Amino acid sequence: MVESSKILSEHKTNLQDLSKHLLEYLVRYVECEQAALYVINEGNEGEPVLSLVGGYGCDVNKLKNKEVLIGENLVGSCFKDKQQIKADNLDPNYMIVSSGLGKKSATHLVLTPVMQDETIVGVLEVTAFKPIPEYRGGFLKDVGASLASYISISMANEKNDQTDKPIEPTN
Repeated sequence: MVESSKILSEHKTNLQDLSKHLLEYLVRYVECEQAALYVINEGNEGEPVLSLVGGYGCDVNKLKNKEVLIGENLVGSCFKDKQQIKADNLDPNYMIVSSGLGKKSATHLVLTPVMQDETIVGVLEVTAFKPIPEYRGGFLKDVGASLASYISISMANEKNDQTDKPIEPTN
């Protein structure tokens, strides 16, 4: 948890940077193959949507500019229900993990709401070739809680980028 806190602190002012570094760390620590971060935004027609802001180990072309409606598919359901979702034996087409060695379908998934108290701002998705142990699911919940605060700050800073002083977390 110390390493994830360090990443959150170092990259708190830029959501793209934050997601890149955090997802790379999570893939190593959780021993999964892929991670993605979806954050709540306003869609083209003013409706709330979850927008993909970062991915690691993903087929980028498949996920680029991806938006998910609240309640739509597993990502949207995780957000709506504010509950972690664990799934094994995924459909082979759910997530294709790409590397220099080729492509393979992930078979295991954990979706974690990115929320602090009852305020939810996104969903963290990790997929793997082997089952993800419960204790790592608990770790993802802890990271999601910490990440929620930093995402809120990062989004506020991006909206107010003309200010001299970035917003700092309150702990």
